[in-house]
Amino acid sequence: LNDAGGGVYATLWDDIGVRIWFFAREDVPADITAQDPDPTTWGSPKAYWATTACASSFFSDLSIVFDIVLGGDWAGATFSTAGCPGSLADYVANPANFANANWAVNSVRVYQ
Repeated sequence: LNDAGGGVYATLWDDIGVRIWFFAREDVPADITAQDPDPTTWGSPKAYWATTACASSFFSDLSIVFDIVLGGDWAGATFSTAGCPGSLADYVANPANFANANWAVNSVRVYQ
């Protein structure tokens, strides 16, 4: 995503479920740019949890959270086989490995 200039995530939570779309920077729909989102024009979402399969009672009092997970089962298991020295745990414990790490959020918009 860095090389592509980022992108836009959009989430729709309504009576039929929770749907999530991602648009690369060059593919952001005009209605999002105009701050008048119309999810009916966006095509299929990248993720969809229908209320028929996952009760809407599981989705309440939500919070927006930004999280960077450094590791996990997959990354921890493949770190050394990818040619990286040492362990993933040692790598993430060393602040020097993140001297140039950064990310930016240009905006967060919530529509009701």
